[in-house]
Amino acid sequence: RQDANDSLNEWYSIMGHSIFDPNYALFMKNINDNITYRPNHLEYFKFIGHIIGKAIYDNKYMNCYFTRPFYKYILDMLINIIQIWN
Repeated sequence: RQDANDSLNEWYSIMGHSIFDPNYALFMKNINDNITYRPNHLEYFKFIGHIIGKAIYDNKYMNCYFTRPFYKYILDMLINIIQIWN
């Protein structure tokens, strides 16, 4: 049982690093130094959402950080526009 838990912890750790790795970024810079979306970006967002949701459900740590409004959204708390801009 412990080996399986260690493997799962390692998997979430690897996924957390991979999701936010600039080489796999959901956003990319174009020639004019503007940020653009990747093709099929919504599929990437959905996939990452599933991984993060599963980590929360499994009570596992992922080495990544989110904005305060995102955490409030996950917890179904009210978010105001000032919180989004700060």
